[in-house]
Amino acid sequence: MRQNTTANRFKSKVAVAQGDDEQGSVESLANLSPKTIWQSVRREHLAFWAICGWLFFEYVKPQAIYGWLDFMPWSMTCILAAFVLSFAKGDKAPNYNGLTAIHAGLVAFFLVVLLSSIFAYNSAYSFSKATVMGQWFIVYYLVLKIVNTERRFFIFFLLYLLCNFKMSQHGFVSWVSRGFSFADFGVSGSPGWFMNSGEFAMQMCVFLPLSIAFIQAFKNRWSKLLYYFMLLFPISAFSSILASSSRGAILGLIAIGLSILFQRKKIFKRLAVVVVAFGIAFAFTPPEFKERFTTAGEDDTSTLRLHYWGIATDIGNSNPVLGIGYYNWIPYFKAYHFDPSIKYKPEEVHSTYFQALAELGYSGLLLLFLFAFFTWRINRYSVKLTAPFIDDEVINFYNLTAKALNYGLLSLMVTSTFISALYYPFFWIQALLSALVCIFATVRSRQLSSSGTIAAPSKFLTAGSPLPVKSLTSRHVPSRR
Repeated sequence: MRQNTTANRFKSKVAVAQGDDEQGSVESLANLSPKTIWQSVRREHLAFWAICGWLFFEYVKPQAIYGWLDFMPWSMTCILAAFVLSFAKGDKAPNYNGLTAIHAGLVAFFLVVLLSSIFAYNSAYSFSKATVMGQWFIVYYLVLKIVNTERRFFIFFLLYLLCNFKMSQHGFVSWVSRGFSFADFGVSGSPGWFMNSGEFAMQMCVFLPLSIAFIQAFKNRWSKLLYYFMLLFPISAFSSILASSSRGAILGLIAIGLSILFQRKKIFKRLAVVVVAFGIAFAFTPPEFKERFTTAGEDDTSTLRLHYWGIATDIGNSNPVLGIGYYNWIPYFKAYHFDPSIKYKPEEVHSTYFQALAELGYSGLLLLFLFAFFTWRINRYSVKLTAPFIDDEVINFYNLTAKALNYGLLSLMVTSTFISALYYPFFWIQALLSALVCIFATVRSRQLSSSGTIAAPSKFLTAGSPLPVKSLTSRHVPSRR
């Protein structure tokens, strides 16, 4: 009798850890019922509301679209509120040794930014931009601290997809309205980080595989109408990439396709999907855009970027440790290398890697590559960890999302060659989502293995320290009638 009681108590704890109550389980939220989602969201602590508010105001930027909303710094206010409220509630970030490398990589990169600002060519200008990189450092910590249940992660991830869809549908509609024709300016996303077509297309390369993973994981729960609506997510993202007129983004898309082909399972199905996708892309790509690839390396845009990259290399070699300083490319270039006969105004270096080399030296460039590598490894670990458990619907979601995050990371590594986006949200949010997936994939896999539901290979469940179930649980709140 006592053994049965103990077993039942353990199963009950596992259910609560997974957020398994009638209105708040991930499975119930995955039905995408607005009523169910709202009932779950309204029971969450204000700290969670604040961090979700930051995501909305930072990605959608309604305050920049509607002037009457722009009466306060919404994003920074949400960060401050999330910081204060999370401590008031006593939330704790999950402790998992497997994430030590990625945490250390972020701290090390931030320290290089700080030191390069102190010894910068124009230190005052560096510190005037301190909130840019500082924001990602603080947000990374806050999200890990606050988004500490599966239910919260699902809602946060869904909001992330919706914010991206807000941009992708605008890009798709813009392209359709001009008859799928070519435009030098491409299409743009929300004001701010994704206003320019290149950065917008980079984000769409990240959004595309994530939206497909989400659909694959939960499509069996949806009606046909909802399924067709959700298909608009990847369709609009794919179309926005084609409409962006960004050669770097197209290369990033090709990198995703080639990576899919290198998967061992279902090779013919994967080949068919990639061939069809690229066939559609080729058919809808305007002739003027195709012509840009034939002149790559010889047109004015290419030669100008090669000129900037050469200057950045010389600057990095002259300042190998910390570069000329965080955010100092423009003031330094304007003082020593600006030639109005070549370009009428000073421009960015048009490469994340050369930007890191010039502004942060070889130490910053090395740390950027290491940080990306740590992110890739975390996702690979999540994929291997969840592989024995993919019969569980939520575990399958984590498995597919981890793969999608690595597809997006690969596209970022390719497109970053041609776009200056070192302090943009791309790498830092990608790492954050990867850490969250790893945390919840680990705790659910261990729970399934411990409860005897599925026996997993021990090598996947011994890495790092045990995740405390208590810190990942969501308090059961009875439904309100």
